[in-house]
Amino acid sequence: MPPFANVEDIGAAAYEPDSGYANPAETVEGFRRRATELGARILQWTAVTRVLRQESRVTGVDTSAGRIDEGSVIVAAGAWSKRLCEEFGLALPVRPKAIDTVAVTRPPELRNPHMIFIDNVLGNYFRPGGGLTLVGIPCQEWDIDPDTLGTGLPPQAADVGAQLLTHRIPAMERATLARGYRAFDGYSTDRHAILGRVDGIDGLYLATAFSGSGFKIAPAVGMCMAELVTEGRAKTVDIEPFSLRRFAEGRTVEGPYPYAVRPDYIDPAVRS
Repeated sequence: MPPFANVEDIGAAAYEPDSGYANPAETVEGFRRRATELGARILQWTAVTRVLRQESRVTGVDTSAGRIDEGSVIVAAGAWSKRLCEEFGLALPVRPKAIDTVAVTRPPELRNPHMIFIDNVLGNYFRPGGGLTLVGIPCQEWDIDPDTLGTGLPPQAADVGAQLLTHRIPAMERATLARGYRAFDGYSTDRHAILGRVDGIDGLYLATAFSGSGFKIAPAVGMCMAELVTEGRAKTVDIEPFSLRRFAEGRTVEGPYPYAVRPDYIDPAVRS
């Protein structure tokens, strides 16, 4: 543990020296370039407005750029997936939730990048990035309209982030706020992704509800979904435990040693 960290209230911690992080925008752009080189057609800034069906089979999608006819459709729309599926009668056990982040400029004595901190008890994280420190802020805004993306952080978010950051790294009291932003994701009722085909609707597949953890597993998910669509099953990893039907069947995908549930992942209506 670095000497500048306050660990007096920590009973135990896991250290992962081989862990890391990536710039999400640059990573996605790398995926886009490679997919294009391999023959994929990618329509950026094109909204899917409706999934088209003919009886029990999908036939394509309507988009802001026109209709696309296709016999296989993967709904991978994150916080927008619930709304998109409800429009054709498929109820997903998913709720869109806000994710708030602030970025601060570190004081001179902490100019070098520090290790990543993830605290599931307090419900936050902070990591270096681009010369700044990014601070994840616990947020309890559920069922939010993801089309409000870009409206900015609520007034209290920066103060909450500052309290959490300086509690763990007291020297950050001399940090300055650089910017803040709000994002969204779809959270399933068990906080695990929904992957696989949809029973009763031929050609429809789901890769959604990653509950804030989809970025790091995106390459594996893409590989498995491609195998499922083209070969009938995912061979790289068995994704059947993550199927939509698990909710109706009462199945769980938790391992024997699950992480503690973050307080900002708990629906306040359920908790009360």
